[in-house]
Amino acid sequence: MGGSNFDPVEDEKKQGNHILMLSGLPNDIIAAILSSIPTELAVDASLLSQACRDLWTLVTVVDLDQTPTRSWLSKEESYSDYVNDPVALHTRRHRLGCSRKKKIAAIMEKYMQLHEDCITRFKLKFTTNETFDPLVDRWLQFVVGRKAKELNLDLRAPKWNDSVHRYRLPTDLFSFAFSLQVLTLRGCMVEPSFSFHSLCNLKKVVLDEVEEISVDMVQPLFLKTEFLTLKKLVVKGGTMSSNGQTTIVNEKMKGLKIVECSGLWLEECEIDAPNLQKFKYKGEVVNFSLRSVPPNLKKAAIIVNKELGVNNAFRRLINQVCCVKYLTLGFSVNFTGIHSRGEQENEISLKPFLYLKELQIITGGVDVHERTANCLIKNAPRLKKYNVYPEFMVSEEKIGIQWERFLLSEFM
Repeated sequence: MGGSNFDPVEDEKKQGNHILMLSGLPNDIIAAILSSIPTELAVDASLLSQACRDLWTLVTVVDLDQTPTRSWLSKEESYSDYVNDPVALHTRRHRLGCSRKKKIAAIMEKYMQLHEDCITRFKLKFTTNETFDPLVDRWLQFVVGRKAKELNLDLRAPKWNDSVHRYRLPTDLFSFAFSLQVLTLRGCMVEPSFSFHSLCNLKKVVLDEVEEISVDMVQPLFLKTEFLTLKKLVVKGGTMSSNGQTTIVNEKMKGLKIVECSGLWLEECEIDAPNLQKFKYKGEVVNFSLRSVPPNLKKAAIIVNKELGVNNAFRRLINQVCCVKYLTLGFSVNFTGIHSRGEQENEISLKPFLYLKELQIITGGVDVHERTANCLIKNAPRLKKYNVYPEFMVSEEKIGIQWERFLLSEFM
């Protein structure tokens, strides 16, 4: 365009060969660049030059992962050497894990020594033990003291590791963590006196396989967080309605996921979240309800995996999500209790799903009752895609060519 000829070699001779050194950039730009990559890579990048050796400590986002970034086999080793020798395989992995722990610990100790600014996000994936527990305590106290806004801890042991050790969070860890907004805890343990009350600015919380959780710890999270995920928890201490107040009110809540949690903590509770947009429940039985139909709810999943889990509370909960666009239903028995009107005693009549576009039915190995599938289809005039898994579909002549099948993985 324009007929101009550009010669990069001649242009370089005219302008001079300018090399931009990382150490020549302002500190805030260096921190932004190195914060966008995993911290271990930032350390490696800084080692390329003597002048840049400690620049990685400027990062405000710390992302440390004990999982090897490259293959744990050396060039001289072959995986076939370990296939028939599980003891050697376990020993090799254990040695590698120990060396990775020492490297992560060295990085954190250096970072704590030289970093003087605030921390935006701290993410740690680490398999700890009695030796490293005091170090992790120090790391977390440092991060919280630097006013971190996001804390993500994944302390679960890998599948091949048979260790049963659980890291205990310090009781006073969050006493002054007023700036914390996002909290993710996986594979750890809390003391009975542990509390989330002081986290006044929390917006998003994920608790996954956290042991010794009590109802007194969970209830404040229901009352003040916008996005709450509880997964594989055994909640102790009775129900949230034990004090006489059965309704949990949170007008800020937009996302709620309760997956495979046990205990009586939700029994007879009523969750009032009028601005809820995403909802997922997976468990043995439904023993709670939503107070009203959230008008902004877009996606919902309700899955019960116990034979007696299909009860009136389950049916009522389906009606309370009738405004969704994407719906997943799961049950382990033939489910005949959804009808356009209650045809038998104690049955819940089905409300119309006026906005439903995609429907997923997971049957847990048994066929869906044809009347249930037909009723759901008739009550969803805008339905475009639906799938019943395992393989069971309403007869083709009843469906028509407008219905499309889609894979389970596409929806989930």
